Amino acid sequence: MKVLLVNPPKFKGSFVQREDRCECIDHDTCVPTISLACLAQTTAKEGHTVKLVDANAYNLSLEQVRKEIEEFQPDFLVFRAIPPTLTHDVEVAKLAKSIDGNITTVMLCFSLIPQYEKVLRTFPEVNVHVTDIFFENFLPELFTTLSFENTDGIAYWDAGEIRRNKENSDYSFNFSPDWSLLPDFSPFFTRSKAMKPWGVSETTRNCPFGCKFCILANSRYVKRPVANVLSELEYLIKVRKLRYLNFYDPTFALDKNFTYELLNEIIRANIHFKWYTNTRCDLLDEDILKRMREAGCRGLSLGIEFGNDEVLIRSKKGSTVQLNFDTIQLLRKVGIKSYGSFVMGVPFETKKQMQDTVDFIKRSKLNGFQLNIWTPYQGTSFYKELQEEGLVNPDDVKWDDMNWDRPSKSFCELSVEELIQFRKQAYHSIYFNTGWLFSNVRWLLRHPEDVRIATSYFSGMMNRVIHSFEFSH
Repeated sequence: MKVLLVNPPKFKGSFVQREDRCECIDHDTCVPTISLACLAQTTAKEGHTVKLVDANAYNLSLEQVRKEIEEFQPDFLVFRAIPPTLTHDVEVAKLAKSIDGNITTVMLCFSLIPQYEKVLRTFPEVNVHVTDIFFENFLPELFTTLSFENTDGIAYWDAGEIRRNKENSDYSFNFSPDWSLLPDFSPFFTRSKAMKPWGVSETTRNCPFGCKFCILANSRYVKRPVANVLSELEYLIKVRKLRYLNFYDPTFALDKNFTYELLNEIIRANIHFKWYTNTRCDLLDEDILKRMREAGCRGLSLGIEFGNDEVLIRSKKGSTVQLNFDTIQLLRKVGIKSYGSFVMGVPFETKKQMQDTVDFIKRSKLNGFQLNIWTPYQGTSFYKELQEEGLVNPDDVKWDDMNWDRPSKSFCELSVEELIQFRKQAYHSIYFNTGWLFSNVRWLLRHPEDVRIATSYFSGMMNRVIHSFEFSH
């Protein structure tokens, strides 16, 4: 079989992140489509012919995607999508069907798994909606057997009815992205365009913590073999000449033994690159941070979320304001930059509690931060509570409104417009806070090698101000 993997074009001139938990429109970041690259590897391993088209990264138009489809003549077309750009993304499937009605179209959208039936009824051009994770393990079986009914983890049309098969049971993480399918890494960047050439990798997937606002909560934590990771790093750093990399893990350093093994192997292999990743404050101590820095870590994105203990408890974050504050100071001591990830507008949050978060960012002197408005994704614990109280209805969901910077409904003390204005004012008050700015200047005096990156980051800050923080997080 011939399988064409497509990351659809940009949306209104902005890049789109279509990778599982990070599904958003974001003109500040262009992420390599690691999920499709992984699927390419497992599909090719089964003997299929695979082509990967990243229209988002390489700025291809829909007409250029049409030419790719016509030239490749695929049997299957697999494409990624996210809620706020769903209608735009499905154009790829419509295009494929207009060229050849026999092409089987397969859609990947993590956050819309609970709405698979509504998606398939709304867009008949989509034949298959993937309804489970680790599709890299089960979709190649579909390409080989052509048996919809015997492929786990999918929903599909069958004789005029929508059927959903049982969940996937294969959580093995023994595959790697086939990065050879990307011509170059020049389009990719994150926050600071000075961090190039840049790419992504994964060492673990999922997160077992129970944060009530998160769609990834309580998911099965899976580790990738260290030797597998090292082989990919050798290729990315020594063959593709990347200098910067993000480990795309949701919760890096969760398993200490695994993490130390990985760090020790990176050091032993003499692979030199600067890397960043995502983690939680309660997983870090001085010893592991020093080892991470020795292995090349230069920044951590911390899932802090709130600057108020009451909201942290209610959301089941499992940390405290003081613990988060102390961890940020520890990162500064070790020489690793700290970036805070925050959310506002969760159910029943007050304006004062939101202001506590803003004050925490200023007081803690984080190197950088992002502040997003909570979006009520079906599948989160908060959503379930709201549904039980009759405050949300899955049938009323408007996918275009599932947006991190402009929601359609508020469940906190502020109205939607007040939330949007509060977020803008929060960014302004922090960006132009002398204490926060001077703390970053002091960092650069101690770490002059970061001046070029910081200058680019500051330019991005000003760009977000100019665009009123639309399509930005």
